[in-house]
Parts: sequence; structure tokens; C-alpha cells
Amino acid sequence: MFTQRWQVRIKVGQRVHDCASCSNHETEYTRILKEEAQMNWRYNVSASAANWILLAGYLVVPATFTSLNDSTAVEKTLQANDAGRAVLRTIRNPPLLAIACLFFVVGATLLGYLFVCFRKSYSWVVNKIFLPGCMNAVAGLLTTLVSVLANHSGECSIMAIMTFVVTGTTSGIFLILSIWYKFFLIQPVVAEDLAESHGETFQSSHCSCANDVDLPSPPPAYTVRH
Repeated sequence: MFTQRWQVRIKVGQRVHDCASCSNHETEYTRILKEEAQMNWRYNVSASAANWILLAGYLVVPATFTSLNDSTAVEKTLQANDAGRAVLRTIRNPPLLAIACLFFVVGATLLGYLFVCFRKSYSWVVNKIFLPGCMNAVAGLLTTLVSVLANHSGECSIMAIMTFVVTGTTSGIFLILSIWYKFFLIQPVVAEDLAESHGETFQSSHCSCANDVDLPSPPPAYTVRH
């Protein structure tokens, strides 16, 4: 009897452990959502700052081909030779162009670094890098278009064409990455999570931790004869 009772306790403990391990199973989609929710605030701030820096570069660039030169001395110096006149016709404000390029390089480098570090956190890179980056690039594209139509009567300079190419290419890259991650990486994980959750529900409905334990048969009843 003592041995049988210990066997019953061992079986019950094994059944409870198996059911608890099934209920505490963490799926891939759950891991992705937890990583996004528990992401360090420094990385969230860095991603937002990188997107804002990139947007600043998009917005500064149109000023290089829409504004006139404020310095007459600079204009006279550039008009002195053919190379200076070519630069003057191409770039209206060279210092602003340098600032815009600096913003673009810094923002793109920081976003690329964050993407390389957290490329496995599918939901985070989509929500913090790809979608904001795509929206900012589209904003820069629209700003360039409005600037050309309003200030140059629809005539595109070399800088305007280059800006269209850069903003259009950047928005296309971010859009393609967003679609790829959303529908080809995240969607299969979601489908797998749903399948596993349905399987666990079916398993838990047929799992009995205590009722299926083979209890020892009671001892035979003895009759006392008088």
C-alpha cells in the first residue's frame, strides 16, 4: 500500500507538470510582441531621433534649389569662372546642401545600425523603422514636388531631380521592407501562433491531470465468520 501511494503521487505530479508546461509554452509571435513591449527606451528614442533627422534632411534639401543667394559677393565669385557658374546654376545654397547631406547620412546610418541589431524583432523594426521612414520619405517627396511647382513653375533643376530620386528610392525601399516583413515574415508567425493556440486548446480540453491517474484497487473485503 505504501509503494502504491507513492506511485500515485508520482503520476499525479507528472501529469500536473505536463499540463503546466503546455499552458506556459511561449510561441514565436508571443516572443516578438514581448520583445517590442520590453524594448529598452533608449532604442525607441534612437529610432525616433534617426527618423526625425532623416526628415530634416528631406525638408532642407528643397531650399538648396528654391532660394536665391543672399550673398552678392558669393554670387560674383562664382560667376568669375565656368565651374562657379555651373555650381551656381545647380546649387543655390551650398551650405544648406551640406547640412542636408549630413542629416541624411546620420539618420540613415543610425537606422541601418538599429535594423542590423534588431532585425529579428519583426514587429519593432516595422513599427519603429520601416513605416516611419517610409512616411518621412513620402513627406520629403511631396515637399520637393510642391517646392518645384510653386517656385520654379514646374521646371526641375539637377538638384530637384536628384532629390526626387533620393526620396523616391528611400520611400520605395522602406515600403518594400515593410511589405516583406509584414506579409512574408510576421504573417506566417501569426498563422503558426493561431494553429498552436488551437492545438493547445484541444489538448487542454482532453487533458485531465488527476482524473486519469490509475488509482490502486482497494483491498479485498474480508468477511468474518462466526
